[in-house]
Amino acid sequence: MSTLTVQKCSVCSAPALNSQTWQTTKTSLNRSTSAKRNTSKQDLNRSLTTQNKLSKSAVQGLEDEYIKQLQEQVYYLETECRYLRDQLNKTSTLAHRSHQAEHERSDLQRSLVQTTSQFEQISSENHGLTIALDELRRKFDIDKQNLLTELDNLRRAKDALEQEKRLHDQELRQLRDRTRVSSDELKNAHDKVRILEQQFEQQLNQNKILTDELHHSKLETSNLQRSLNDHHVVGRDRDRLQGIVSELEKDIKILRQDAKAHDTRYNEAQFLRSKLADEKVVLLKEVKRLEALSKEFERELEELRLALRERTDVLQLKEQELAGLRKKEHTFRSTVDNLQIQLDTELIRNKDLDGQLKQLQRQLNIETQNALTAKRESNEYHIRNTRLQDEINLLLHDKDQLTIRISTLQQQLANEENLASKLRIEIEELERRVQEIDRLKSLEDLIQSQRWDDMSQMAQTMQTVSRTMARATSPTHIRKKRVDLP
Repeated sequence: MSTLTVQKCSVCSAPALNSQTWQTTKTSLNRSTSAKRNTSKQDLNRSLTTQNKLSKSAVQGLEDEYIKQLQEQVYYLETECRYLRDQLNKTSTLAHRSHQAEHERSDLQRSLVQTTSQFEQISSENHGLTIALDELRRKFDIDKQNLLTELDNLRRAKDALEQEKRLHDQELRQLRDRTRVSSDELKNAHDKVRILEQQFEQQLNQNKILTDELHHSKLETSNLQRSLNDHHVVGRDRDRLQGIVSELEKDIKILRQDAKAHDTRYNEAQFLRSKLADEKVVLLKEVKRLEALSKEFERELEELRLALRERTDVLQLKEQELAGLRKKEHTFRSTVDNLQIQLDTELIRNKDLDGQLKQLQRQLNIETQNALTAKRESNEYHIRNTRLQDEINLLLHDKDQLTIRISTLQQQLANEENLASKLRIEIEELERRVQEIDRLKSLEDLIQSQRWDDMSQMAQTMQTVSRTMARATSPTHIRKKRVDLP
């Protein structure tokens, strides 16, 4: 198809055609439709002549190509119809658009008055917002300074509390070390007392043994004294008894010395025992005093912990209040920024409204001019609409004929496909029969080869039998039998 030079309408920005261009497009459309009809008739004649000459596959390919050509022609006709309908719709909407342009002009005038009033109102609001913004900034600076001073005081108090806490912790560690040392000393004293008691018991046992020995020796001395008195009479044993008495006296002296030593040891043990008892009492008093001191220190530590906890709670509350004030500061700053942004946007919008107002005035003038031109063009489009409607009816009639022709060709194509499917089925049946015949032939060849093998085996057996018969009937063989018989 030939290309069309299209001009846009100044009112609705739609493509508008001149009378000369419309005549050229009409002639080109008529030529294209007549050429397509002639080509379609020629293609039909060609297809009818070639159907009798070509094979079924070639005929099917030609029919497919012919159907594609018909579909392309239908597509071209549909595009032409769509184009003509668009032209009709455009001509019908021009009058509506001219009326709409006048209505928009009145709306723009009203919006101009409203924008001027809004601009004055926004300027007054802007002045009030700037004053409120300055006042808020001044209050915010004062609150910020107060919060900073309070924060510094809280930090100093927190540092002092931490210092006191460290000192109390250090004192508590020293007290714990002292109590640990005193408990160790008390354990050592208990161990020493236990050892001394064990030694004292051992010494008592030894003293008991010595007293028993002394008593035994006294008994022996008394016995000896009696025996000495008895033996004074006997003169023969006098010297011997005197030697024994002297030895016994020496033993008595030694035993007396040992008894004195044991007595001194016993006295020393009693003294050590009393001394250890006194030390034990002193140590128990010291332990009680240390326990009382540890309890007192623990009580003071608990009081310090409670005071520290209260101060930490106060600090946490202050920090929470400070965080809330910071959040308020952030929200205040965000509101101030939002107000500033809104103020800037209002100024920009006022500038945009001024520009739009000027642009709308220019467009209003242009729309009035375009409305006059649209009225003139609408009359021309009404005349063209009638002509286009007639041509559209003709094109629709041709389209219906082509669709009928396409449906008949599709039916023929379906019949050809059914015939081709039947032929395929017959060919497959013949192929199966040929395969069956080949199988039977191979089976027959196998049977024939088996028969030949059987016949060759029978011939070999006949040859062997004939050879044996010939050997049996030969004269040399008969002579050998006769010789073997005697």
